[in-house]
Amino acid sequence: LLPYHVKNVMIQTLKGVQYLHANWILHRDLKPSNLLVNDEGVVKLADFGLARPFGSPNRIYTSQVVTRWYRCPELLFGAKYYGVGVDMWAVGCIFAEMLLRAPLFPGESDLDQLRRIADVLGTPTEEDWEHMRNLPDFVSMNPNPGIPLQQIFITADNDLLMLLSSLLKYDPLKRYDSEQALQSDYFSKKPYPCANAEIVQLLQQPLLTGKKRHCENVTTGGKRLRL
Repeated sequence: LLPYHVKNVMIQTLKGVQYLHANWILHRDLKPSNLLVNDEGVVKLADFGLARPFGSPNRIYTSQVVTRWYRCPELLFGAKYYGVGVDMWAVGCIFAEMLLRAPLFPGESDLDQLRRIADVLGTPTEEDWEHMRNLPDFVSMNPNPGIPLQQIFITADNDLLMLLSSLLKYDPLKRYDSEQALQSDYFSKKPYPCANAEIVQLLQQPLLTGKKRHCENVTTGGKRLRL
């Protein structure tokens, strides 16, 4: 995937998520393999088995949703009350995976997932996330400064890094929603998002074979788009 492909897929994904959230639906299992692309290059969100309505202030949910690599910190800490932030964190993980061609946080257990997140973003402080200690399964972690995203995404510009970091905020109340993400300057600057027809052309190419084989894919009718 080239930068303009990533922008196209991200815009389409965010518009799909925006539509769901505007209609008070949480997907709760966004990941690359649940993004389908049709023969016109249109991205479709798939697998609504875990989707639920939201908006009721007293509605209690299970925290055992979202495939672990795309699961947000509040779910890993056992949150029973949550909103659009669970989907937006997953979109951030998908974004990072398209850029890296490998998962950003490939945890092997919930605790390992938290550790891997902290290894990149640093250990959250009270300033980062005011109410984290009130979550049912909160565990303290050893202080970790993390790694600047610029050191991981070495070719990324400031607009990309701002969008990614805003999707991967610890505090779900500070995390970008779909509308804020779509308004990011990242999408309005060169290289501009490609046309859907170029996504179709990409799908017609042979599968890319790389060293990182554990990466998931955007899929379409038997064809796969290697991230």
